[in-house]
Amino acid sequence: MTRLLKIIFLFLFLFNHTVNAQEKKDYTLLTGDQVKLHVKKSGKGPVCIFIHGGPGAWSQSFENLGGNKLESDLTMVYYDQRGSGYSGNSPEGNYSLDRMAEDIEEIRKQYGTEKIYLLAHSFGGILATHYALKYPDHVKGIILANCTLNMKYSLQQQISYMNRLMDTDFKAEDATLLADFMKAKNELVKRGLDYKMLSDRKENIELLNKIDRKNPSSLNLPKKHLPYRNTGRITPL
Repeated sequence: MTRLLKIIFLFLFLFNHTVNAQEKKDYTLLTGDQVKLHVKKSGKGPVCIFIHGGPGAWSQSFENLGGNKLESDLTMVYYDQRGSGYSGNSPEGNYSLDRMAEDIEEIRKQYGTEKIYLLAHSFGGILATHYALKYPDHVKGIILANCTLNMKYSLQQQISYMNRLMDTDFKAEDATLLADFMKAKNELVKRGLDYKMLSDRKENIELLNKIDRKNPSSLNLPKKHLPYRNTGRITPL
């Protein structure tokens, strides 16, 4: 009887280990234009693709800081956008919104699911809405978590917020918007207040930075390839 119980427990352990291994799977998806995308699938339920911010960020910080809690109800798919995280760069230098939306479509096809949820953060909101406009029949729902839908408006608002934090008067003029943003941001860093752009608590940002320091991407996508160059208007929903 004791031997039988040991066999049963061993079977249950191996079964549980196998199920967990099946639920958590990292792989590389080769896109139609030969870019290697790092993709991770974990959880059970309807498929939900997480679209991280940046450009140049990655998916691991969201997953590790609580995104994995969703895996009990959703099949979460975390992927690093081309040129970001563990994903490769585009051989052709193609980082357009259309091509990056196509990356999401190729991931959807990989799982053979007709409709997907999109969970987007920050810059990911631009990609999510662009995908939804291009493939409306494949979108079951969109969750926008503190998203950007218009890069110009976002930069203007961030400059205004930094001015309030520091009691400064940095301009937000169209011709030099990105340069003005960087001037304000650099001053914020000098004053040790840059964490306030993301959180009221400095320790939260320290935890985020601890994870993001492992991000292998350079965060220096060539400016001429940055997809937000053509997002001057608010993407229609």
